[in-house]
Amino acid sequence: MAITLNPEISIIMPVYNNDTDEIERAINSVLAQDVSLELIVVDDGSKNTINLFLTQLSESRPCIRLLTKENGGVSSARNLGIKSARGQYITFIDADDIFTKDHLAKSLDTAKQSNADVVFCGMEKAYLTGKKLISRQEFDDMQWRVFSDQELSLLKTALFDDSILTTIGLAPVRYYSNGGVLYSASALANVRFNENLIFSEDSIFNWKVLQNTKRAVIMNDIGYIYFENSASATMKIRPNILKEMEPTALALYDIRKSISNSCLSYFDNGVYLYCFYRIFACSIKQDKFDSSFNQTKYEFMCQVITNPIYKQLIQTIRPNNVYAKIIMFLLRHHTLRVLVYLLCRN
Repeated sequence: MAITLNPEISIIMPVYNNDTDEIERAINSVLAQDVSLELIVVDDGSKNTINLFLTQLSESRPCIRLLTKENGGVSSARNLGIKSARGQYITFIDADDIFTKDHLAKSLDTAKQSNADVVFCGMEKAYLTGKKLISRQEFDDMQWRVFSDQELSLLKTALFDDSILTTIGLAPVRYYSNGGVLYSASALANVRFNENLIFSEDSIFNWKVLQNTKRAVIMNDIGYIYFENSASATMKIRPNILKEMEPTALALYDIRKSISNSCLSYFDNGVYLYCFYRIFACSIKQDKFDSSFNQTKYEFMCQVITNPIYKQLIQTIRPNNVYAKIIMFLLRHHTLRVLVYLLCRN
């Protein structure tokens, strides 16, 4: 690995009280890459023991730059990293994940050959149960495929609903994550993460980036391994989920205005998945409806349909996914007892 003041790639890794063994595993996967790089570790207000650990690591490894800030969330940490990056290209890694061998070299070579500003890769998800899920495209004898013009529009929509990719003969793989994605620094010049978002900040960030690009690439390669975290926001009971989801719902409603009619129903599948399914998963789909909600599941659903933001989406979106279509129909017609029954069975 080469070390230079003008690295080809800046890797941004936010840290907030992660396990030190996991942090070191992630860092080692970065340092094993055979490219000119800098690793920007952003300590997002971790406790003193973690900060000391990171300080010692950065002092012993010249290519690590440690930035320390008050806790503000993963988006603010990534934004600080982008602002500080010196590389021609930028990518992200979470402190509990890893890059696969030679991933960055392959991505960099692909970016240069294709003249694309964004290079997506496949991902392996390793679950706590030991199960592994591989998500990637296979392009016959090709190592990567360029997306431009109309296909780029489909790729933008696939950030929210991967099934649209089947219309051009690809596997339904949703390229929503930032992990392992290589971006040209110029593509991120005026793009930052929305720091108000708790959910879906990665998909919405990628959407913004793709508005600035004419060419993106998907690699036929597994470049990033995501390790499931028991503290995941997706299925965790969240008593304030309705308030927490509002910024995401507003952001998606705003994006929807620019979606073409041919992609709209697919995008609406994503709105259902990102907002309503997430709300249900963090609340009434739980085996035990937590006492912190201070209400019944039926009363909770009444809050959903009367909230002005969700009410606007309920009346607007028309997903083509059958299950989502049924749920939204029941929400629009206030058939809440049937809805609670259906959701609790799934």
